[in-house]
Amino acid sequence: MGPRFDKIALLGNGDLLVEGPFETHGEVVDDVVVRILIVADEIPRERFSTATLRNSAVTKSGTADDAISRGRFSGTVTGAGLKVDDTVRAIGISVAMKRADHPDPPAFETFTWCVTVKVTSE
Repeated sequence: MGPRFDKIALLGNGDLLVEGPFETHGEVVDDVVVRILIVADEIPRERFSTATLRNSAVTKSGTADDAISRGRFSGTVTGAGLKVDDTVRAIGISVAMKRADHPDPPAFETFTWCVTVKVTSE
């Protein structure tokens, strides 16, 4: 449960496409923001991007007590300066506003994750 990266692919223009699923318990009531940070050993600088998963693209299943919200995020890291098979550290943080039980107000939920992966081709 939670977000993860499942695609880190080099585009023809040298940018990096970063995608993955977002999944959480409960009902997301606004857009989900995913901040992406790419760190490569070969390049002494970090590259980042922000992906927004629109609430209209989040599907909800289950009942109020066991609801699951799901969707996919996608971001483009520009000027990555990488090539296929380079190893990078991909770090993500997502922020979602979720419906709370009455009478509590909505709450923010954050996830952070980090993986070391090889860059693939488009």
